[in-house]
Amino acid sequence: LDVAPPPIPIIPYSTSRRMYTHDPPGPNENILIVDSAADISCVGQSFTVLFHSGEKTVLNTALAKSPSNMFDIVSAAAVVEDPTTSKTIIIIINQAVYIPDLEQHESLLHTDQARAHNVYINDIAKCFHDAEGRPGRQDIEVEGCIVPLKHDGRKYFINIRAPKKEDWDICQVVELTSPEP
Repeated sequence: LDVAPPPIPIIPYSTSRRMYTHDPPGPNENILIVDSAADISCVGQSFTVLFHSGEKTVLNTALAKSPSNMFDIVSAAAVVEDPTTSKTIIIIINQAVYIPDLEQHESLLHTDQARAHNVYINDIAKCFHDAEGRPGRQDIEVEGCIVPLKHDGRKYFINIRAPKKEDWDICQVVELTSPEP
């Protein structure tokens, strides 16, 4: 070529076109992100710690402003907030890192940790298709419950809140990860 091709324009990610099925959550919304890149499931705000395992782990966090990188391993519970389902469920995540920072609104469910506990994570967005041409299922299947996942083009997530006393009497409780280390 005698003349160099024109430069490729760089478009900021926040303004680039993306495929999604839901709007992104606000910065103070309590959500559980379904994430295969995490090292371990992590729980923050809107999870109620049920018990501490007595184990600790070192973890570098991406979002928490914790002065420490040593965290407790816990079992914790949250209520799935989804107005599209007729039943409210309490989810329990065992063997999770507890990040007590009050500004930690994002928790993480490690997909492999859940799959190892016979939980089905269907993380193909409805706006995409699988190899056989079927639209993505975009949900979690556990103990007869289907929990729809939201997808904002960057992540799969569900809205959560801390369980209230009365939730324990009326909600189905499902474990998303094994209590075994």
